Amino acid sequence: MIRTPFFRILVALLCLLPAACGRSVPPTTPPTPTPANAGIANPAATYCEQQGYRWEVRTAPDGSQSGVCIFPDGQACDEWAFFRGECGPDRATPYP
Repeated sequence: MIRTPFFRILVALLCLLPAACGRSVPPTTPPTPTPANAGIANPAATYCEQQGYRWEVRTAPDGSQSGVCIFPDGQACDEWAFFRGECGPDRATPYP
């Protein structure tokens, strides 16, 4: 009869022992998402500069922005039009 409470307490302690000895897992912070296109250069702007011309962003009165390729004679061409071969230093159309 004396053994019964002792064994119950012993069994309870043995059951709790693995939980008490388990290692705690430190909280993890979720990774910071980055945009898919982060760090990728604009191919039209890169092409303009690789050809030796100046590239700049122009802001319209309505706040919209667009890139232009500027040639030595001062004429400008939309960056993507220049990239596609639709305009160039010898046949540049004035930038609107």
